[in-house]
Amino acid sequence: GEYTEGVKLDNWLHHAMIAEKALGWRFDYWLRDREVLGLSIKGIVERFLTSLRERAEYIENEHLDNFSVPPKLTLYSSHDVTVLPLFFALNAWKCALPNLTNNNGDNKEETKNNEDKELHSRWPGYGATFSIELYQDCEAESTCVKDGWRGWYVKILLWEGVGTELSIEETEQMDGKPEWVCPPTSVTFRSVRIPGLEDADVVYDDSPVGRGEILNPMSKCDAWLRSLIDIPVY
Repeated sequence: GEYTEGVKLDNWLHHAMIAEKALGWRFDYWLRDREVLGLSIKGIVERFLTSLRERAEYIENEHLDNFSVPPKLTLYSSHDVTVLPLFFALNAWKCALPNLTNNNGDNKEETKNNEDKELHSRWPGYGATFSIELYQDCEAESTCVKDGWRGWYVKILLWEGVGTELSIEETEQMDGKPEWVCPPTSVTFRSVRIPGLEDADVVYDDSPVGRGEILNPMSKCDAWLRSLIDIPVY
């Protein structure tokens, strides 16, 4: 049989867990390259920015007849390898690198892994979600998209997906045939601050449903997103 760290791999689940970790290490390494990260998210980020701008411009000019009504809600379905780079860009995902030992027996990665222990290191689970909500400051004297997104904010919410393993069960409804079952899991979104945002620029949603979640100035978010996808064209 096959072994890893002295443990025999008795079934495919052990193989899958090891393969997932190895894949995580690879993506962590690849996405540290700014060009690779930019290429990974360029398409979806451009869609995000276009949808946000169209909605905001409509809200500011809905009294005019020549503005078409953009959707209030836009949903995109994607693979895990599309969601993962978005998490990575927000510093919300980083795979813990394997422990490496130098010739003196010292663990070179111990400090690094301790620093990253609060980061999400599991591969995005089923249903992992990246959400952007657009907010307008109605108490501001004026808001203007064309004037650097003045008075506009975005709330970025993340959910890492189902964190429990699938199981095989046999029930009467399945006519006794084994079928994959996804155990119930709690869905808890967390708001995140875009990297590099100063404390003075952070606004918190103190509405009854806002739960004090972070609101990022859209001007800062727009600049940050564009910096990620501003990659050279060969």
